[in-house]
Amino acid sequence: MRQLSSSLTFALAIFLPVWWTVFFGSFSLFTVLTPAEDLPLSNPHAFRMAISAFTVCGFACMYWVFMRLRRVEWGDGYFYITNYFRTAKVDDRGLQRTERKRILGISILILHFPGSTSFGKQVRMLCSQENEKFIRSLIIRQNGTDPESM
Repeated sequence: MRQLSSSLTFALAIFLPVWWTVFFGSFSLFTVLTPAEDLPLSNPHAFRMAISAFTVCGFACMYWVFMRLRRVEWGDGYFYITNYFRTAKVDDRGLQRTERKRILGISILILHFPGSTSFGKQVRMLCSQENEKFIRSLIIRQNGTDPESM
């Protein structure tokens, strides 16, 4: 079995969102539950709203960028895709193309499948260039042509 996604996936997809939610969620809850006269600010209501908005917006960004990352392995003609709670086995012949995007300075590889897997038609992963070349070679072997030339 060959691991195609980065080992950093676990930290970005699980650890960072949990840490963010616990730390900033607790801080937001503290500011909301503390009486206004105990907060050393001239306008505590604006501070409460700003901290709450910062926490929610940060979590939303993390959800759209990091929590959708998947760990991907390949072996015996199948991709094994997991979000660390469940795993899907997808035939590698179903892979149509790949796409690389840079989000917040992080390079993310998106695998496109024709039919929907249990994780959707697109699977996002962190991937080295060496593993990206390997995935592209699987597509070339399957189709006989380079997906970039289409």
